[in-house]
Amino acid sequence: MADSLTATELQVRIDAARREYEAVRGRLEQQLGREFSDAGDVADRLLSVTDEFGRDHAVGLILERPDDYGERHGGRDGDWQEVAARIGDDVDRLVELHEKLDDLTRDREALTGQDRAVRPVRVINIQGREYEYDGERNELREIEPSGRPPEHAEQPRLTAIDRAMRDTKAGKAEPQPERDRTRGR
Repeated sequence: MADSLTATELQVRIDAARREYEAVRGRLEQQLGREFSDAGDVADRLLSVTDEFGRDHAVGLILERPDDYGERHGGRDGDWQEVAARIGDDVDRLVELHEKLDDLTRDREALTGQDRAVRPVRVINIQGREYEYDGERNELREIEPSGRPPEHAEQPRLTAIDRAMRDTKAGKAEPQPERDRTRGR
């Protein structure tokens, strides 16, 4: 595929596949949210088990031991056959899309990649997101296409004073020279 497409065309296809992945992932979370308290966490676990052991095993665990995936709403017991049937197509599509992202990313990197002998960095996809793995440093960093920090990255919490300073565009207080603090009467 790399021979027939430019890096820009590959990136357009990567972006489209990633948007579809996010949409299907959202639909999966919505389905899981009917039964589990933290649908995002359950989806992460489900996709990790699927990646490691296959779709049939991962979905089969929902039938056998749903508590392995997460806390259920009020501890109630659901119709797990129906849950497995509902999520099966989405899990299959997410696996297909992940493979497509891997293929497109590999082709793009083949066109634009740096000499790995000089800097051993590899771009990989994990659950629909692109990461850069630096083998020298043994570091994994998420890559955002727009250059912004990831949406889920923890943002520093501002104190009330910091928010007021930001909103009023006030600078930090500067120390003043010592003044005579005694009052004359």
